[in-house]
Amino acid sequence: MPIRSVKSANLRGKRVIIRVDMNVPFDHHGRIRDDFRIRESLATIRLVLRRGGSVLVLLHRGRPAGRDKNLSVVPIARRAAKILGMDVRIVSDPIRERPDKYKNARVLFSENIRFFDGEQKNSKEFAKRLADWGDLYVNDAFAVSHRRAASVVGIPRYLPAYAGLLVEKELRGLAPLKHHPRRPFVVILGGAKAETKIPYIAPLLKKADKLIAGGVILNTLLAGWGHETGKSVVEKSQLSNAKKLSRARRLLIADDVCVLGGDMAKGSMCTIPLASVGASDYILDVGPMSVMRFAPILERARTILWNGPLGNTDRALGDRATRAFAKILKKSRARIVVGGGDLEAALKKEKVKGRNFFVSTGGGAMLEYVAYGTLPGIKALERK
Repeated sequence: MPIRSVKSANLRGKRVIIRVDMNVPFDHHGRIRDDFRIRESLATIRLVLRRGGSVLVLLHRGRPAGRDKNLSVVPIARRAAKILGMDVRIVSDPIRERPDKYKNARVLFSENIRFFDGEQKNSKEFAKRLADWGDLYVNDAFAVSHRRAASVVGIPRYLPAYAGLLVEKELRGLAPLKHHPRRPFVVILGGAKAETKIPYIAPLLKKADKLIAGGVILNTLLAGWGHETGKSVVEKSQLSNAKKLSRARRLLIADDVCVLGGDMAKGSMCTIPLASVGASDYILDVGPMSVMRFAPILERARTILWNGPLGNTDRALGDRATRAFAKILKKSRARIVVGGGDLEAALKKEKVKGRNFFVSTGGGAMLEYVAYGTLPGIKALERK
């Protein structure tokens, strides 16, 4: 079924509830490191304001267990206010407070929506109370549209629901991968969140010609297949799923790896064959011989989906394979779609850009959308 765009809505005099994803990274001083997601989410807010409406912005920060002042969205709201050039008011508790109190405010930000128990449980009562704040609902948070949360799938039960400009941009950018990707179609899957990514490998392998594994995903696959992984990070909850993938012909893993031996804080890095990884080794990155083996596959690809770096980019020299891949992609004519903040930073260093290069704000949502063709948050917008 088609979904309605916010551009088609009558916004004048309406309070619009907008779910955004402004879950930006902070440094250890509590300062925002990168405001990309904030800036990307402001287009829909500006549209509503320009057409005579007002907004209540719903957002989250981190994964709090109850109300946690260290995960307040106030710094995010302040940055948004600065970019917008206008005042922003904070609704501390949208359940206990009443909308009439803020009837003259044009821009409201709710405190971290995950502070409230009903959000993750997708409580109908919680969603209804949130819906009381507005006349219509807009999902502009593609990155959390794979979550069955009250602010994503609950509110559309009670209000006319629309897609925001960022969600529309995401759907356009991912359409070539969803329907008929140009072949060969290659997926690169890395990063640290193996628990949320390994379940997507099987459905992605049904669509892709090759899938190259790196990061904690590689470590977990190796452990599940009986290889020694030493002190490397392994997602134990996914070992059974990893074992099921041992015969997948399109799934490619490294022949050699870069490891830190002994004391991980002071140990020196070396490159060794996969079979030589010992009990005291820490797998840091995909090795150079494997990068050379994978290079022709990337050069021939006409569609590439990349989520997560190949190594531990938080450690020195842990970004070598990722940057080597980036240099190959820099010369590619393929349709390239990438997602994940750490990966995006690495690609910026190599100045990978172009007309066929699309950066998604979603990580898990991007993978689920390509793998299955829809998301719970997108289905909730479909016109009945």
